[in-house]
Amino acid sequence: MPSRVVKPIAPTLADQDNERVVRELRAKIVELQRSPLASSVLVLDIELHDGISTPVAHKLGRAPIAFFTSPPRGPTTIGRIEEVVSSGHDPSLYLVLEANGFGTTVSVDVLVM
Repeated sequence: MPSRVVKPIAPTLADQDNERVVRELRAKIVELQRSPLASSVLVLDIELHDGISTPVAHKLGRAPIAFFTSPPRGPTTIGRIEEVVSSGHDPSLYLVLEANGFGTTVSVDVLVM
């Protein structure tokens, strides 16, 4: 069955409609820019020695609201990675992590938000 070719909608908008679209897009872009994920930092290949606190420079310029680590690389046993909050380091500059229970040095990637 043949189809009819429909004339496309005119690419121009009336000024009032155009301004409304631009305002709404601008508001959505600003909302996305203010999202913590938009300013997050991925720090690659951090080596964490078992039982030793390791400061990780994140360069956010503020204290992080959350962090996520990749699965540890290099362990032969199960352990855990924790944030050390009473380390004396400035949280606007450093996130301090400690690996425990692995028995060896592990490498992780850290997403800091």
